[in-house]
Amino acid sequence: MNFWTNPPDLPSDFDGNYYETVDMGSQIWFGENLKVTHLNDGASISNITDDAIWHGIDNSAYSWYENNYNIYKDLYGSLYNGYAVSTNKLCPIGWHVPTADDWFVLQDFLGGWEIGGGKMKSIGTIEAGDGLWHEPNTDAIDQYGFSLLPGGFRSSLDGSFWHIGEYTYVWINSETEGDPSNLHRFNANFDAAGTGWAYEPKVAGCYVRCLNDLYKASLSTSQVINITSNSAECGGNITSDGGSPVTNSGVCWSTSINPTISDAHSSDGTSTGVFTSHLTTLTPNTTYFVRAYATNEMGTSYGSEVGFTTPCPPYDLHAQHPATVSCYGGDDGWINVTLNGFSEPFSYSWNDEVTTQNRTNLSPGAYTVTVTDANGCQTSPHTIEIGEPSQLTLVIDNVINVTCT
Repeated sequence: MNFWTNPPDLPSDFDGNYYETVDMGSQIWFGENLKVTHLNDGASISNITDDAIWHGIDNSAYSWYENNYNIYKDLYGSLYNGYAVSTNKLCPIGWHVPTADDWFVLQDFLGGWEIGGGKMKSIGTIEAGDGLWHEPNTDAIDQYGFSLLPGGFRSSLDGSFWHIGEYTYVWINSETEGDPSNLHRFNANFDAAGTGWAYEPKVAGCYVRCLNDLYKASLSTSQVINITSNSAECGGNITSDGGSPVTNSGVCWSTSINPTISDAHSSDGTSTGVFTSHLTTLTPNTTYFVRAYATNEMGTSYGSEVGFTTPCPPYDLHAQHPATVSCYGGDDGWINVTLNGFSEPFSYSWNDEVTTQNRTNLSPGAYTVTVTDANGCQTSPHTIEIGEPSQLTLVIDNVINVTCT
């Protein structure tokens, strides 16, 4: 949720109420229910307290739950009938009562109608003393600060108030096909992680969450291709500018999840559609996370995250050494190792548990070395053979007897 210390930075309604906002993917919603008592052109909305009059009215009306302004106004906001919604003047200018299409965008962002309720509902329960929902408040985590509250609803059957603590009904500004007396409404329940929607006669009383007329840009992240030890290609596809021009786009990457434009990023233009980005100065043998981004006047939005790992670079390992020790039984063999292509510092591991780069005073035999660089890249085992000259053999082929006189 976005918090400002200066209230005028928040959206406000005709009555002067200020509202926190919450970013939900590409959308910016009110983080609380609407509580205005006037349309945005200044026209008053009727406050109807009598159940029978509420049930019979066919123009804009509102009420507080159980007609209790002091307890419920600031907590739950106003219950509006569908006629107030259909004026298209209920939310502040620049905001609107969300349509069915808007709600589908939100539920897609949340992962679907089956789990969206848990991610939207405020946490805690009445029974535990730490919330407003009755138990079990299934899977409620309020993941993004939407803080959906169980304000109940006002019945379309008789104008009575129902199910506070258990349900909330929120208007969807889309009429049912062929029947202008009905709108759709969204609902979340105390005993379900999912959400639902259904048609509701306009004489019902439901809550309203306003949505900004402008979206952040909508986009996806492309797969990463042409991966080398220090570079890669990625990109994205901006499918909608959200109603305001894109001012920058590209990809951002990091060794941590959920990279943002505060991390390394490219700048690849201001057009919608497909774009290609080049990731450079990468570290070999490292896992990166990358997301496409696009910025418009509503802020920066991100595509889904893609991960990839850079390979180790090619290398050249060379070992200088004599073919043999100098004589049979000698121990004056030596090996000097050089490595190109990898990043220093290097560590060395020999098959006889020595860890120095170069070797001296070696006896004949096979010596195998593996080298690891600063990025964890490792050579294949490299074996050096130091031989031994043949043993000298003394052959006596003639003996002369000497006689002393």
